[in-house]
Amino acid sequence: MEPFLPRKPMPTPLETARAEPTSLKGRILGAARSLFARSGFHGTSMRAVAREVDIDISTLYYHWHSKQELFDGILEDLQMDFEERLRTWILASKDLPIEEGFDLAVEHLGPFFLDFDVVRVVMVSFFGEDPASEGWAIRSQRQLLRTLRTYTEKRFGADSIPPEFDSTVLALISTMVVMVSSRDRFAHILNTQSNSVPFRKLVIATLRRLVGSFVDSIARQSRRNLAPGESLPTPLMP
Repeated sequence: MEPFLPRKPMPTPLETARAEPTSLKGRILGAARSLFARSGFHGTSMRAVAREVDIDISTLYYHWHSKQELFDGILEDLQMDFEERLRTWILASKDLPIEEGFDLAVEHLGPFFLDFDVVRVVMVSFFGEDPASEGWAIRSQRQLLRTLRTYTEKRFGADSIPPEFDSTVLALISTMVVMVSSRDRFAHILNTQSNSVPFRKLVIATLRRLVGSFVDSIARQSRRNLAPGESLPTPLMP
């Protein structure tokens, strides 16, 4: 008699969508992200998503059982993409001087915040009063703060972390999210086109300037904490 082999668990809708972006689950996820970005959670109906993908509403509910499940899938998908970029940056910057390491962070993380749909969904989730994503927004922001704090402590030492570290990081994120989510207005004020290459370059340059100023302030604080003849710690990231 053959031994009993437990069945593998069925993949979740998100796992299928990420593995096969052109599958129906993947197409639904992509279409819904754009709709949620434009209209928010309460302003987007499942019927609107079904129309966008050109399927029957019953088919939509077969693949994604509720609007909340679909919205949570979008948020988790964005979180996984961002964490992958974050890991890639940390590994790529482990042997670089701190200023170059944070500049590289802009290259890896900047394009994530230049995707209009991504930023609009993040904007709705982080700063809106919609409770549908409140828990996710708080968890994801706290996780990001912990990661950046650990990275900075290993580079500069715990004494270099100012009391306003977390709030400054949130302010930087808020600034970039607002700038991109209101890109048409910003571009109009700056006499450029919101979808143009110059505007994208301007956003990245602005992010570099903001991050660079923040890093410089931490570096100066760290140098003030050094004993005579002592140098900044060598990068220790794994």
